[in-house]
Amino acid sequence: MCLSTVYELGEGQTPRKLCEHVCTVSVSGDRLVFTDIIGVEVEFAGLIKNIDLTRNTINVSRCEQRQ
Repeated sequence: MCLSTVYELGEGQTPRKLCEHVCTVSVSGDRLVFTDIIGVEVEFAGLIKNIDLTRNTINVSRCEQRQ
């Protein structure tokens, strides 16, 4: 089974773990929804920066505020 860990890339690209054991990624409006193996959902307002299937990582960043 291929489960991933989601990291938010903040200032200076320092990763911060958002959730782990993610098996499903979906989009709901302007939000990404990560669902783990037991069905817990984490919503995130941002963009996927990259997905590495060999390292089982998903890197995301926050959306910049529009004015």
